Amino acid sequence: MKKYFMILLILSFMILIVGCGSGTGSNAGNEVDERELTPEEIAAMEFWSEQFQMSLVSDSMRTFEEENRVSPERERALAMGAFVLTFNRESIRVFPLRGSARHADSIMEMWGIESTEDALEILDSLSSDEIVECAVDEIFHFIIYHGWDEISHIMRNEDVPNLWAFGNAKEMLIEEFDFTEEELFEIPSLAAWYFGRVAVVARYGVEAGFLEEEDTWYYLERAANHASVIYNCWRQYTGAHILGRAIVYGNVDDFRDALRFLLNHEESPFKSIEFHD
Repeated sequence: MKKYFMILLILSFMILIVGCGSGTGSNAGNEVDERELTPEEIAAMEFWSEQFQMSLVSDSMRTFEEENRVSPERERALAMGAFVLTFNRESIRVFPLRGSARHADSIMEMWGIESTEDALEILDSLSSDEIVECAVDEIFHFIIYHGWDEISHIMRNEDVPNLWAFGNAKEMLIEEFDFTEEELFEIPSLAAWYFGRVAVVARYGVEAGFLEEEDTWYYLERAANHASVIYNCWRQYTGAHILGRAIVYGNVDDFRDALRFLLNHEESPFKSIEFHD
């Protein structure tokens, strides 16, 4: 009976996660390459990681930030979308996009945004009180506490890519970014995933011509205020966002360099922007 109860809970979790989001993507690319990397491959990864870090603190980036700087309160709101925007080598201290603006139309298409009404509806949904209530915390904490081995034993089903990705993301946070099991278990909600998308939809939506910047700040600040109530710091918010992204989209391996910059680099905005207003 306990076995079937847990299966029901997990399946309910899957349905609710999909139902709480807007425009979620596929779960492709979750297989993990278990072979050891060659020294040449490791050197190449380190080189490109260094180049990635340098691009975010270059003189041209600093000049761009100084010319477009927003208030500290608005910096905090924009920083909620740090993961995707840093991955795209964009500053999270300013509203305009510098280098990846050319992707705005394709990003809007991917999320099914075809009008101003669509964009505003998504911003409203992602920053709403209802999103906070979609956390399904009991199932999330069951996975964190018992680990992937017990989950996979219960379900006996390898065709659950988002849960596999969740386990991989958890392992990455622990092994590469020094999160502890206790830290992850104390994450109160995965709603950070939704709050992060608000800043991305807002900035790319403006670039694509669907939104005006001033129309987005209400939603940006509402999402940031929700986050500051739920989480205690940027680190906890980061863990919640990455685990949430793994469940919804799948593999998060591509975000390693962005995470290294945000969590570890001395010039990371997370080092200077206060999490709570």
